[in-house]
Amino acid sequence: HHHLYTHPIRQLVVVVLGDDPATGEIVPLIADSWVAADDFKLWEFKLRQDAEFHRGWGYLIPDDVVHSHSILVREDSRSPIKRDWKAATVQTHFEDTVTFQFESPRIDGLRLFSRQGGDLLIASENQFWYGGVDDVEEEGLAGTGPVQFLWRTFGVDLAFEKDPQTKESEAPEFEELHLVWIGTDEARLAALVTGEADIARIGSNWLFEAEEAGLKVTEATQGSVQGTITFGHVIVGDMGTWSGSSGSNLPFEDLNVRRALNKAVDRDLINREVYSGRATPVRRFGFSESEASWLPEWTEEFDEAYGYNPTEAQALLDEAGYNGNNPLRVRLIESTSPGSPELTHIVEEISQMFSSVGIDASVDRIQRGSWGARGEALTNHGDMVFRSSTDMGLSLLDGSVVLSDHRRLWGIPEAFFTERASCLQELLVDLDRVNCATEIGSVLYEAYADVPLFEVNHRVVHRERIVGWEFSGLSPTGLTHFQNIKIQD
Repeated sequence: HHHLYTHPIRQLVVVVLGDDPATGEIVPLIADSWVAADDFKLWEFKLRQDAEFHRGWGYLIPDDVVHSHSILVREDSRSPIKRDWKAATVQTHFEDTVTFQFESPRIDGLRLFSRQGGDLLIASENQFWYGGVDDVEEEGLAGTGPVQFLWRTFGVDLAFEKDPQTKESEAPEFEELHLVWIGTDEARLAALVTGEADIARIGSNWLFEAEEAGLKVTEATQGSVQGTITFGHVIVGDMGTWSGSSGSNLPFEDLNVRRALNKAVDRDLINREVYSGRATPVRRFGFSESEASWLPEWTEEFDEAYGYNPTEAQALLDEAGYNGNNPLRVRLIESTSPGSPELTHIVEEISQMFSSVGIDASVDRIQRGSWGARGEALTNHGDMVFRSSTDMGLSLLDGSVVLSDHRRLWGIPEAFFTERASCLQELLVDLDRVNCATEIGSVLYEAYADVPLFEVNHRVVHRERIVGWEFSGLSPTGLTHFQNIKIQD
C-alpha cells in the first residue's frame, strides 16, 4: 500500500498530451502525434489505438474526445477555461483522428491540450451512456490512466489500484495508492512520522521539523507556484479607472487604497515566518523574470512602489478617507489553493499587518466554490482572495487564460481584457506577443492590481522508503507523474 495526500482526478483520467517528467517538454499521451495548421486555429490529433478504458469500457476512440469536450462546454460546467473550449468546434475523422477548429489562433495549444494548462480530461462516452451516473458513482470514473478507481469514503480518503491493462513500462511500482485527507500541517507531519502516510505536502515553515525527524524532501524538476492576493471587485469603465480614485463607493477602485494594502504587507517577515526564508519574491504575478516580456524596472522599483512601509500605508488610507472613525473594511478569504499549504498562515499574518495600520480585517473561511460564486454574482466587493498560478511562461503562452480566470477578481476593465489579453493567443509573431505581454504587465504593475507575494518550488515531504519520484510539477496542483514513485521495502 502507498499512502499520499494530494489531488486525485488526473491519476484516473488523462488529457490528450503529457509532459516529460525531467524537462517538462510536451510528449504524446493518448495522442501519438499532432499538428497545428491554419495559423494555429486548427489542431489535429492522431490518437493511440491501444489506449483502453478501465474495467472493460472499451478502447478510446475520437468520439470519447468529442464527448469529453461537450461536458466542458455545458451550461453547468465549472471549467475555469470554458470560454476557451466553447470557441472550438470538434470533429472526428476516420478511426483515429480528431480536430479542434478555433475561431482565432491558439499558439498556446500544446499547453491547452496537456495537463500543464488544460482540463480536457478524456472520459468514456460508453460509461456515461450505458453505465450512467449510477455506474460512475458506484464503480468510479473509467479513465485510461495507470491506476483505476478502487474505493472511497466521502471526505476521508480515496483509493486506487494499479490498472492491470497498463503496459509494464508505464505501470507504477505500487499496487495501491491511497489518498487521505488530513486538514493541518501538524497532523500531516505526524502521519509521516508515525508511518500512517508515506508522502505529504506540508507548509514550508514545517520543513525544518520534518528534516529533523529524518524525513526527506523532493522537489519538482520544473514547476513552481506563484502566489498573490487579488482584490475582489469589478471595475467598470475604461482604462482611466485605474489611474486614481474613480469616484465610486467601492474602496478597491481607489488607487491609494490598493497602494496602501500593498504597503501594509511585510513580505520579508512572511518569508521568514511562513516559508523559513525559502521563497522567492514575486514582483508581477503571472510573469517570470526569465521571460523576454519582463521589464527590469518591475524589480528595481518594487521596494519603493510596493515595499513595506506602514507609515505610508496609513497616510494613503487617510488620503482616501479611511481613518479610525471610518476604517477600511476588508475580508481575507481563506480557502484551499493548489500548491499552497501555507495559505492559512499567510492569511493570519496579513490580517495582523492590516490591523496594525487601522484596517478592519476579518478572515472568512469558505469553500473554494463559494467565493467563486460570489465573484460570478458580483458580490465580492471587499474580498481579498489568495490566488496561485504555476509559473510556466504565463505571460507569453497562458497569460490570456490567467487573465480570463482572474478577471472578476482582478477587476480588469472589459475593454482592456477584450482588446489586449487576446493578443497573447492570437498574435503569431513572437516579438508582437512579447510587446503585448509587457503592456499588460505594465498596466497591472502601475495599477497595483493585486498584492504579489512569493514563488516557491513544488515539493513533497516523504519517508525514507520513498527512494525517488521524478515529476515535472507542471500542472495546476503541482503534482504529476505518480507512476514514477519509487519504493524500497
